Amino acid sequence: MDSSTGGGDNVDRISGLSADGLLQVILSFVRQVPAVTARDLSLEDTDLRNNAAPGHFAGFVDWVLARRGDADMDSLRITMMYRERCPSLDKINQWIRYGMQRVVGDFHLCIPSMGKDQAAVELPSYGRAASISLDLSCVGLRFPAMARYEELTELTLDSVSFREDEQGRALGDFLSCSCPRLRRLDMRSPRRLTQLVLRVEALEELRISLAFGLALDVTAPNLLVLKLKVASDVRIAKMIAPRLQEIRMLINPCDPQDLHGLTSIRSLGVIQLDMHAQYHHKEDDSFWLLRNCPGVEDVKVSLCFLHDGGGRTKDHVVDAMLEGAETFPNVRSMHVKADFTRADEDHLVASMASLLIRFPRLSSLCIEFTGPKRDLLRAKCFCDALGKWTDHGQISMEFLEEVKISGFTGASEELDLVSLLFKISSRSVIKSMTLSAASKTRYARYLKQKMEDEDEDGDDSLEPIHLKLMDMSSTNSGHWHFRKNVCTWVC
Repeated sequence: MDSSTGGGDNVDRISGLSADGLLQVILSFVRQVPAVTARDLSLEDTDLRNNAAPGHFAGFVDWVLARRGDADMDSLRITMMYRERCPSLDKINQWIRYGMQRVVGDFHLCIPSMGKDQAAVELPSYGRAASISLDLSCVGLRFPAMARYEELTELTLDSVSFREDEQGRALGDFLSCSCPRLRRLDMRSPRRLTQLVLRVEALEELRISLAFGLALDVTAPNLLVLKLKVASDVRIAKMIAPRLQEIRMLINPCDPQDLHGLTSIRSLGVIQLDMHAQYHHKEDDSFWLLRNCPGVEDVKVSLCFLHDGGGRTKDHVVDAMLEGAETFPNVRSMHVKADFTRADEDHLVASMASLLIRFPRLSSLCIEFTGPKRDLLRAKCFCDALGKWTDHGQISMEFLEEVKISGFTGASEELDLVSLLFKISSRSVIKSMTLSAASKTRYARYLKQKMEDEDEDGDDSLEPIHLKLMDMSSTNSGHWHFRKNVCTWVC
Protein backbone atom coordinates (compact mmCIF):
# COMPACT_ATOMS: atom_id res chain seq x y z
CA MET A 1 0.00 0.00 0.00
CA ASP A 2 1.22 3.48 -0.85
CA SER A 3 0.90 5.40 2.44
CA SER A 4 1.73 8.80 0.97
CA THR A 5 -1.02 11.37 0.70
CA GLY A 6 -0.05 12.49 -2.75
CA GLY A 7 -0.79 9.26 -4.63
CA GLY A 8 -3.18 8.87 -7.52
CA ASP A 9 -6.91 8.34 -7.28
CA ASN A 10 -6.62 4.54 -7.57
CA VAL A 11 -4.33 4.03 -4.56
CA ASP A 12 -5.76 1.32 -2.25
CA ARG A 13 -5.76 2.77 1.24
CA ILE A 14 -8.06 0.13 2.78
CA SER A 15 -6.35 -3.24 2.45
CA GLY A 16 -3.30 -2.12 4.39
CA LEU A 17 -5.17 -0.71 7.38
CA SER A 18 -5.06 -2.45 10.75
CA ALA A 19 -8.34 -3.83 12.08
CA ASP A 20 -8.70 -0.98 14.57
CA GLY A 21 -7.85 1.64 11.98
CA LEU A 22 -10.38 0.16 9.58
CA LEU A 23 -13.25 0.62 11.99
CA GLN A 24 -12.36 4.24 12.63
CA VAL A 25 -12.50 4.78 8.88
CA ILE A 26 -16.04 3.40 8.84
CA LEU A 27 -17.01 5.82 11.61
CA SER A 28 -15.52 8.78 9.77
CA PHE A 29 -17.52 8.09 6.60
CA VAL A 30 -20.89 7.80 8.27
CA ARG A 31 -20.66 11.42 9.49
CA GLN A 32 -24.11 12.23 10.91
CA VAL A 33 -25.09 8.57 11.45
CA PRO A 34 -23.40 7.25 14.64
CA ALA A 35 -23.05 3.71 13.39
CA VAL A 36 -19.72 1.98 13.86
CA THR A 37 -17.20 2.35 16.68
CA ALA A 38 -14.03 0.57 17.77
CA ARG A 39 -11.42 0.52 20.51
CA ASP A 40 -8.07 2.29 20.28
CA LEU A 41 -9.03 4.08 17.10
CA SER A 42 -6.60 5.88 14.82
CA LEU A 43 -7.23 7.49 11.46
CA GLU A 44 -4.35 8.23 9.11
CA ASP A 45 -5.84 8.03 5.59
CA THR A 46 -8.41 10.81 5.56
CA ASP A 47 -8.48 10.74 1.72
CA LEU A 48 -10.63 7.59 1.94
CA ARG A 49 -13.58 9.86 2.62
CA ASN A 50 -13.76 10.65 -1.09
CA ASN A 51 -14.36 6.98 -2.00
CA ALA A 52 -17.49 6.44 0.12
CA ALA A 53 -20.95 6.37 -1.36
CA PRO A 54 -22.95 8.77 0.84
CA GLY A 55 -26.32 7.77 2.26
CA HIS A 56 -25.92 4.00 2.05
CA PHE A 57 -24.76 2.75 5.41
CA ALA A 58 -25.17 -1.00 4.81
CA GLY A 59 -23.55 -0.80 1.40
CA PHE A 60 -20.67 1.21 2.76
CA VAL A 61 -20.02 -1.29 5.57
CA ASP A 62 -20.01 -4.07 2.97
CA TRP A 63 -17.59 -2.09 0.81
CA VAL A 64 -15.15 -1.52 3.66
CA LEU A 65 -15.32 -5.11 4.92
CA ALA A 66 -14.83 -6.41 1.38
CA ARG A 67 -11.58 -4.46 1.16
CA ARG A 68 -10.34 -6.43 4.18
CA GLY A 69 -10.68 -9.67 2.29
CA ASP A 70 -9.84 -12.71 4.40
CA ALA A 71 -7.79 -10.82 6.99
CA ASP A 72 -8.64 -11.36 10.67
CA MET A 73 -9.46 -8.46 12.98
CA ASP A 74 -9.33 -8.04 16.75
CA SER A 75 -12.54 -6.07 17.20
CA LEU A 76 -15.61 -5.20 15.15
CA ARG A 77 -18.50 -3.05 16.35
CA ILE A 78 -21.45 -2.24 14.10
CA THR A 79 -24.02 -0.06 15.85
CA MET A 80 -27.02 1.45 14.10
CA MET A 81 -29.11 4.07 15.87
CA TYR A 82 -32.78 3.31 16.40
CA ARG A 83 -33.86 6.12 14.10
CA GLU A 84 -32.15 4.42 11.18
CA ARG A 85 -33.85 1.97 8.85
CA CYS A 86 -32.94 -1.59 9.69
CA PRO A 87 -31.14 -3.57 6.98
CA SER A 88 -32.60 -6.81 5.65
CA LEU A 89 -32.35 -10.10 7.51
CA ASP A 90 -30.00 -11.36 4.81
CA LYS A 91 -27.71 -8.41 5.41
CA ILE A 92 -27.74 -8.95 9.20
CA ASN A 93 -26.94 -12.63 8.68
CA GLN A 94 -24.08 -11.65 6.39
CA TRP A 95 -22.55 -9.36 9.03
CA ILE A 96 -22.95 -12.02 11.73
CA ARG A 97 -21.24 -14.62 9.55
CA TYR A 98 -18.41 -12.20 8.78
CA GLY A 99 -17.95 -11.43 12.48
CA MET A 100 -17.90 -15.10 13.46
CA GLN A 101 -15.37 -15.95 10.73
CA ARG A 102 -12.99 -13.00 10.97
CA VAL A 103 -13.16 -11.50 14.48
CA VAL A 104 -10.95 -13.12 17.11
CA GLY A 105 -11.58 -10.58 19.90
CA ASP A 106 -14.82 -8.61 20.43
CA PHE A 107 -17.76 -8.66 18.03
CA HIS A 108 -20.68 -6.31 18.71
CA LEU A 109 -23.78 -5.84 16.56
CA CYS A 110 -26.66 -3.52 17.39
CA ILE A 111 -29.53 -3.01 14.95
CA PRO A 112 -32.70 -0.89 15.14
CA SER A 113 -36.14 -2.41 15.42
CA MET A 114 -37.61 -4.12 12.37
CA GLY A 115 -41.14 -4.09 13.78
CA LYS A 116 -43.17 -6.97 15.16
CA ASP A 117 -43.15 -10.63 14.11
CA GLN A 118 -39.92 -10.53 12.18
CA ALA A 119 -38.21 -13.76 11.19
CA ALA A 120 -35.05 -14.80 12.98
CA VAL A 121 -31.43 -14.41 12.03
CA GLU A 122 -29.03 -17.32 12.43
CA LEU A 123 -25.87 -17.89 14.38
CA PRO A 124 -23.31 -19.81 12.31
CA SER A 125 -22.10 -23.22 13.43
CA TYR A 126 -18.59 -21.94 14.03
CA GLY A 127 -17.26 -18.82 15.72
CA ARG A 128 -13.81 -17.54 16.69
CA ALA A 129 -14.64 -14.44 18.75
CA ALA A 130 -13.78 -14.32 22.45
CA SER A 131 -16.65 -11.91 23.18
CA ILE A 132 -19.98 -11.60 21.34
CA SER A 133 -22.67 -8.98 21.97
CA LEU A 134 -25.89 -9.01 19.94
CA ASP A 135 -28.57 -6.34 20.42
CA LEU A 136 -31.27 -7.43 17.98
CA SER A 137 -34.22 -5.21 18.98
CA CYS A 138 -36.66 -8.13 19.28
CA VAL A 139 -35.47 -9.95 16.17
CA GLY A 140 -35.29 -13.70 16.72
CA LEU A 141 -32.05 -15.66 16.89
CA ARG A 142 -31.67 -19.28 15.80
CA PHE A 143 -28.93 -21.44 17.29
CA PRO A 144 -27.29 -24.26 15.33
CA ALA A 145 -27.88 -27.83 16.48
CA MET A 146 -24.16 -28.60 16.32
CA ALA A 147 -21.74 -25.73 16.87
CA ARG A 148 -18.18 -24.94 17.94
CA TYR A 149 -17.51 -21.71 19.84
CA GLU A 150 -14.46 -22.90 21.72
CA GLU A 151 -12.91 -19.44 22.20
CA LEU A 152 -16.08 -17.71 23.43
CA THR A 153 -15.70 -16.44 27.02
CA GLU A 154 -18.34 -13.65 27.15
CA LEU A 155 -21.81 -13.56 25.58
CA THR A 156 -24.36 -10.75 25.76
CA LEU A 157 -27.83 -11.20 24.24
CA ASP A 158 -29.90 -8.01 24.36
CA SER A 159 -33.55 -7.79 23.27
CA VAL A 160 -33.45 -11.14 21.48
CA SER A 161 -36.77 -12.81 20.70
CA PHE A 162 -37.12 -16.53 21.46
CA ARG A 163 -40.44 -16.83 19.69
CA GLU A 164 -39.26 -20.03 17.96
CA ASP A 165 -37.59 -21.42 21.10
CA GLU A 166 -39.74 -20.41 24.09
CA GLN A 167 -38.57 -23.42 26.13
CA GLY A 168 -34.98 -22.34 25.50
CA ARG A 169 -33.83 -25.80 24.42
CA ALA A 170 -31.73 -24.59 21.50
CA LEU A 171 -30.25 -21.76 23.59
CA GLY A 172 -29.52 -24.05 26.53
CA ASP A 173 -27.96 -26.72 24.33
CA PHE A 174 -25.80 -24.15 22.56
CA LEU A 175 -24.50 -22.65 25.81
CA SER A 176 -24.02 -26.00 27.54
CA CYS A 177 -22.47 -27.97 24.69
CA SER A 178 -20.85 -25.51 22.27
CA CYS A 179 -19.21 -22.95 24.57
CA PRO A 180 -16.84 -24.84 26.90
CA ARG A 181 -14.93 -21.69 27.94
CA LEU A 182 -17.94 -19.40 28.55
CA ARG A 183 -17.29 -17.46 31.76
CA ARG A 184 -19.84 -14.65 31.57
CA LEU A 185 -23.43 -14.69 30.29
CA ASP A 186 -25.51 -11.50 30.21
CA MET A 187 -29.18 -11.82 29.19
CA ARG A 188 -30.99 -8.49 28.79
CA SER A 189 -34.69 -8.25 27.99
CA PRO A 190 -35.11 -11.79 26.65
CA ARG A 191 -38.44 -11.91 24.82
CA ARG A 192 -40.77 -14.93 25.12
CA LEU A 193 -38.17 -17.04 26.90
CA THR A 194 -39.88 -19.14 29.58
CA GLN A 195 -37.07 -21.50 30.58
CA LEU A 196 -33.29 -21.58 30.60
CA VAL A 197 -31.37 -24.75 31.46
CA LEU A 198 -27.62 -24.27 31.83
CA ARG A 199 -24.92 -26.85 32.40
CA VAL A 200 -21.76 -24.78 31.98
CA GLU A 201 -18.73 -25.74 34.01
CA ALA A 202 -16.62 -22.65 33.25
CA LEU A 203 -19.41 -20.09 33.91
CA GLU A 204 -18.39 -17.57 36.58
CA GLU A 205 -20.96 -14.77 36.22
CA LEU A 206 -24.63 -14.93 35.25
CA ARG A 207 -26.61 -11.71 34.72
CA ILE A 208 -30.28 -11.56 33.82
CA SER A 209 -32.23 -8.30 33.60
CA LEU A 210 -35.72 -7.31 32.49
CA ALA A 211 -36.86 -10.92 32.30
CA PHE A 212 -40.46 -11.98 32.87
CA GLY A 213 -41.89 -15.42 33.59
CA LEU A 214 -38.54 -17.16 33.32
CA ALA A 215 -37.61 -20.43 35.08
CA LEU A 216 -33.90 -20.99 35.73
CA ASP A 217 -32.26 -24.40 36.04
CA VAL A 218 -28.54 -23.83 36.48
CA THR A 219 -25.68 -26.18 37.27
CA ALA A 220 -22.47 -24.19 37.26
CA PRO A 221 -19.80 -25.49 39.65
CA ASN A 222 -17.59 -22.42 39.18
CA LEU A 223 -20.30 -19.74 39.27
CA LEU A 224 -19.20 -16.85 41.50
CA VAL A 225 -21.73 -14.08 40.77
CA LEU A 226 -25.49 -14.18 40.19
CA LYS A 227 -27.24 -10.90 39.34
CA LEU A 228 -30.98 -10.63 38.73
CA LYS A 229 -32.24 -7.12 38.02
CA VAL A 230 -35.74 -5.71 37.58
CA ALA A 231 -37.47 -8.95 36.71
CA SER A 232 -40.92 -10.33 37.42
CA ASP A 233 -42.09 -13.87 38.13
CA VAL A 234 -38.60 -15.28 37.72
CA ARG A 235 -38.32 -18.70 39.34
CA ILE A 236 -35.15 -20.55 40.21
CA ALA A 237 -36.17 -24.17 39.71
CA LYS A 238 -32.67 -25.39 40.53
CA MET A 239 -29.39 -23.67 41.29
CA ILE A 240 -26.30 -25.77 41.92
CA ALA A 241 -23.39 -23.38 42.37
CA PRO A 242 -21.19 -24.45 45.30
CA ARG A 243 -18.68 -21.61 44.78
CA LEU A 244 -21.25 -18.79 44.53
CA GLN A 245 -19.91 -15.72 46.37
CA GLU A 246 -22.21 -12.86 45.40
CA ILE A 247 -25.94 -12.56 44.84
CA ARG A 248 -27.49 -9.32 43.61
CA MET A 249 -31.27 -9.13 43.38
CA LEU A 250 -32.73 -5.74 42.57
CA ILE A 251 -36.46 -5.37 43.27
CA ASN A 252 -36.66 -8.98 44.54
CA PRO A 253 -37.14 -10.55 41.13
CA CYS A 254 -37.50 -14.14 42.29
CA ASP A 255 -38.26 -16.38 45.23
CA PRO A 256 -34.84 -16.92 46.83
CA GLN A 257 -36.14 -19.95 48.73
CA ASP A 258 -35.45 -21.95 45.57
CA LEU A 259 -31.74 -21.33 46.19
CA HIS A 260 -29.79 -23.98 48.05
CA GLY A 261 -26.27 -24.39 49.39
CA LEU A 262 -25.62 -20.72 50.16
CA THR A 263 -22.88 -21.13 52.76
CA SER A 264 -20.21 -19.93 50.30
CA ILE A 265 -21.90 -16.54 49.71
CA ARG A 266 -19.76 -13.63 50.89
CA SER A 267 -21.62 -10.66 49.37
CA LEU A 268 -25.30 -9.75 49.00
CA GLY A 269 -26.32 -6.81 46.93
CA VAL A 270 -28.61 -5.19 46.18
CA ILE A 271 -31.29 -6.56 48.50
CA GLN A 272 -34.43 -4.52 49.06
CA LEU A 273 -35.76 -3.95 52.57
CA ASP A 274 -39.15 -2.33 53.09
CA MET A 275 -39.08 -0.79 56.55
CA HIS A 276 -40.84 1.90 58.51
CA ALA A 277 -39.23 2.63 61.84
CA GLN A 278 -39.26 -0.73 63.64
CA TYR A 279 -41.81 -2.26 61.26
CA HIS A 280 -41.15 -4.49 58.27
CA HIS A 281 -43.11 -6.91 56.10
CA LYS A 282 -44.07 -10.24 57.66
CA GLU A 283 -42.67 -12.07 54.66
CA ASP A 284 -39.42 -10.50 53.53
CA ASP A 285 -37.22 -12.50 51.17
CA SER A 286 -34.23 -10.29 51.96
CA PHE A 287 -34.19 -11.41 55.59
CA TRP A 288 -34.54 -15.00 54.35
CA LEU A 289 -31.40 -14.52 52.26
CA LEU A 290 -29.48 -13.04 55.18
CA ARG A 291 -30.58 -15.89 57.42
CA ASN A 292 -29.54 -18.56 54.93
CA CYS A 293 -26.23 -17.01 53.90
CA PRO A 294 -24.29 -17.27 57.17
CA GLY A 295 -20.97 -16.46 55.52
CA VAL A 296 -22.02 -13.05 54.16
CA GLU A 297 -19.64 -10.25 55.12
CA ASP A 298 -20.72 -7.45 52.77
CA VAL A 299 -24.32 -6.30 52.16
CA LYS A 300 -25.79 -3.68 49.84
CA VAL A 301 -29.28 -2.56 50.85
CA SER A 302 -31.93 -0.60 49.00
CA LEU A 303 -33.94 0.82 51.92
CA CYS A 304 -37.50 1.69 51.01
CA PHE A 305 -40.05 3.11 53.41
CA LEU A 306 -43.37 1.38 53.92
CA HIS A 307 -46.41 3.57 53.35
CA ASP A 308 -50.03 3.15 54.34
CA GLY A 309 -51.15 1.22 51.26
CA GLY A 310 -54.83 2.03 51.61
CA GLY A 311 -55.01 1.38 55.35
CA ARG A 312 -53.97 -2.29 55.09
CA THR A 313 -50.26 -1.94 55.80
CA LYS A 314 -50.57 -2.38 59.57
CA ASP A 315 -52.06 -5.86 59.05
CA HIS A 316 -48.98 -7.06 57.15
CA VAL A 317 -46.11 -5.76 59.25
CA VAL A 318 -44.01 -7.07 62.12
CA ASP A 319 -42.81 -4.98 65.06
CA ALA A 320 -39.18 -6.06 65.40
CA MET A 321 -38.88 -4.49 68.84
CA LEU A 322 -41.66 -6.69 70.22
CA GLU A 323 -40.59 -9.93 68.56
CA GLY A 324 -36.86 -9.33 68.84
CA ALA A 325 -34.72 -8.20 65.93
CA GLU A 326 -32.79 -11.06 64.34
CA THR A 327 -29.08 -10.26 64.16
CA PHE A 328 -26.48 -11.08 61.51
CA PRO A 329 -23.14 -10.77 63.29
CA ASN A 330 -20.92 -11.88 60.40
CA VAL A 331 -21.71 -8.82 58.27
CA ARG A 332 -18.83 -6.36 58.52
CA SER A 333 -19.59 -3.78 55.82
CA MET A 334 -22.87 -2.36 54.54
CA HIS A 335 -23.91 0.14 51.87
CA VAL A 336 -27.42 1.56 52.33
CA LYS A 337 -29.23 3.51 49.62
CA ALA A 338 -32.15 5.25 51.32
CA ASP A 339 -34.88 6.87 49.24
CA PHE A 340 -37.09 9.02 51.45
CA THR A 341 -39.31 12.08 51.16
CA ARG A 342 -40.65 14.66 53.56
CA ALA A 343 -43.41 12.19 54.45
CA ASP A 344 -40.76 9.72 55.63
CA GLU A 345 -38.23 11.93 57.35
CA ASP A 346 -39.82 11.59 60.81
CA HIS A 347 -39.03 7.88 60.60
CA LEU A 348 -35.54 8.05 59.12
CA VAL A 349 -33.60 7.69 62.37
CA ALA A 350 -35.88 4.97 63.74
CA SER A 351 -35.72 3.06 60.45
CA MET A 352 -31.93 3.24 60.32
CA ALA A 353 -31.71 2.26 63.99
CA SER A 354 -33.98 -0.72 63.37
CA LEU A 355 -31.68 -1.74 60.53
CA LEU A 356 -28.39 -1.21 62.38
CA ILE A 357 -29.44 -3.19 65.45
CA ARG A 358 -29.40 -6.29 63.24
CA PHE A 359 -25.72 -5.84 62.32
CA PRO A 360 -23.85 -5.38 65.62
CA ARG A 361 -20.37 -6.10 64.23
CA LEU A 362 -20.32 -3.60 61.38
CA SER A 363 -16.95 -1.93 60.88
CA SER A 364 -17.80 0.05 57.73
CA LEU A 365 -21.10 1.81 56.96
CA CYS A 366 -21.96 3.82 53.85
CA ILE A 367 -25.33 5.62 53.61
CA GLU A 368 -26.52 7.23 50.39
CA PHE A 369 -29.57 9.50 50.49
CA THR A 370 -31.46 9.66 47.21
CA GLY A 371 -34.72 11.07 45.91
CA PRO A 372 -36.61 14.31 46.61
CA LYS A 373 -36.38 15.20 50.27
CA ARG A 374 -38.58 18.17 50.99
CA ASP A 375 -41.19 18.23 48.26
CA LEU A 376 -43.99 16.34 50.00
CA LEU A 377 -46.05 17.18 53.04
CA ARG A 378 -46.22 14.91 56.07
CA ALA A 379 -49.19 12.58 55.66
CA LYS A 380 -51.05 10.55 58.26
CA CYS A 381 -49.18 7.32 58.83
CA PHE A 382 -50.23 3.81 59.88
CA CYS A 383 -47.66 3.85 62.69
CA ASP A 384 -49.41 6.78 64.37
CA ALA A 385 -51.82 4.24 65.83
CA LEU A 386 -49.21 1.51 66.44
CA GLY A 387 -46.60 3.41 68.36
CA LYS A 388 -43.08 4.54 67.53
CA TRP A 389 -39.71 3.32 68.70
CA THR A 390 -37.74 6.14 70.26
CA ASP A 391 -35.44 4.34 72.73
CA HIS A 392 -32.34 3.46 70.74
CA GLY A 393 -30.12 2.92 73.77
CA GLN A 394 -30.03 -0.84 73.28
CA ILE A 395 -28.05 -0.46 70.03
CA SER A 396 -24.33 -1.04 70.33
CA MET A 397 -21.90 -0.74 67.42
CA GLU A 398 -18.62 -1.52 69.16
CA PHE A 399 -16.73 -2.27 65.94
CA LEU A 400 -17.87 0.66 63.77
CA GLU A 401 -14.80 2.53 62.52
CA GLU A 402 -15.73 4.14 59.21
CA VAL A 403 -18.90 6.00 58.19
CA LYS A 404 -19.64 7.71 54.88
CA ILE A 405 -22.88 9.60 54.22
CA SER A 406 -23.55 11.04 50.76
CA GLY A 407 -26.45 13.22 49.67
CA PHE A 408 -26.14 15.03 53.00
CA THR A 409 -28.08 18.31 53.30
CA GLY A 410 -27.78 19.12 56.98
CA ALA A 411 -31.48 18.53 57.60
CA SER A 412 -32.46 17.92 61.22
CA GLU A 413 -33.24 14.22 60.70
CA GLU A 414 -29.82 13.71 59.10
CA LEU A 415 -28.08 15.45 61.98
CA ASP A 416 -30.06 13.26 64.39
CA LEU A 417 -28.75 10.21 62.55
CA VAL A 418 -25.15 11.46 62.82
CA SER A 419 -25.68 12.03 66.54
CA LEU A 420 -27.07 8.50 66.93
CA LEU A 421 -24.04 7.00 65.17
CA PHE A 422 -21.67 8.75 67.55
CA LYS A 423 -23.68 7.58 70.57
CA ILE A 424 -23.98 3.91 69.63
CA SER A 425 -20.29 3.65 68.77
CA SER A 426 -18.98 5.59 71.78
CA ARG A 427 -17.21 2.57 73.26
CA SER A 428 -14.85 2.16 70.35
CA VAL A 429 -14.78 5.65 68.77
CA ILE A 430 -15.43 6.15 65.07
CA LYS A 431 -12.10 6.72 63.36
CA SER A 432 -13.50 8.52 60.32
CA MET A 433 -16.83 9.97 59.19
CA THR A 434 -17.41 11.79 55.91
CA LEU A 435 -20.55 13.79 55.15
CA SER A 436 -20.76 14.89 51.53
CA ALA A 437 -23.47 16.75 49.65
CA ALA A 438 -24.80 15.38 46.39
CA SER A 439 -22.61 17.08 43.80
CA LYS A 440 -24.09 19.27 41.07
CA THR A 441 -27.46 19.53 42.81
CA ARG A 442 -29.33 22.15 44.73
CA TYR A 443 -28.59 20.15 47.88
CA ALA A 444 -24.90 20.96 47.61
CA ARG A 445 -25.72 24.65 47.48
CA TYR A 446 -28.19 24.16 50.33
CA LEU A 447 -25.52 22.56 52.52
CA LYS A 448 -23.00 25.29 51.72
CA GLN A 449 -25.57 27.91 52.67
CA LYS A 450 -26.34 26.20 55.97
CA MET A 451 -22.62 25.86 56.70
CA GLU A 452 -22.36 29.66 56.42
CA ASP A 453 -25.56 30.57 58.31
CA GLU A 454 -25.14 32.74 61.38
CA ASP A 455 -27.41 32.52 64.39
CA GLU A 456 -28.47 36.12 64.29
CA ASP A 457 -31.82 35.57 66.01
CA GLY A 458 -30.58 33.31 68.78
CA ASP A 459 -32.63 30.43 67.40
CA ASP A 460 -30.88 27.07 67.91
CA SER A 461 -32.43 25.78 64.70
CA LEU A 462 -30.41 28.38 62.82
CA GLU A 463 -27.12 27.34 64.40
CA PRO A 464 -24.59 26.65 61.65
CA ILE A 465 -24.13 22.98 60.82
CA HIS A 466 -20.46 22.90 61.75
CA LEU A 467 -21.29 24.00 65.32
CA LYS A 468 -23.97 21.35 65.65
CA LEU A 469 -21.58 18.69 64.43
CA MET A 470 -18.89 19.81 66.86
CA ASP A 471 -21.35 19.74 69.76
CA MET A 472 -22.58 16.21 69.10
CA SER A 473 -19.04 14.82 68.84
CA SER A 474 -17.54 16.75 71.77
CA THR A 475 -17.27 13.63 73.94
CA ASN A 476 -15.19 11.82 71.33
CA SER A 477 -11.48 12.35 70.77
CA GLY A 478 -11.11 13.69 67.27
CA HIS A 479 -11.87 16.75 65.19
CA TRP A 480 -13.78 17.93 62.14
CA HIS A 481 -12.44 19.28 58.86
CA PHE A 482 -14.89 21.51 57.00
CA ARG A 483 -14.54 22.03 53.28
CA LYS A 484 -16.87 23.06 50.49
CA ASN A 485 -19.75 20.55 50.45
CA VAL A 486 -17.79 18.05 52.59
CA CYS A 487 -17.44 17.58 56.35
CA THR A 488 -14.88 15.04 57.57
CA TRP A 489 -14.38 13.68 61.08
CA VAL A 490 -11.05 12.03 61.87
CA CYS A 491 -9.74 10.50 65.04
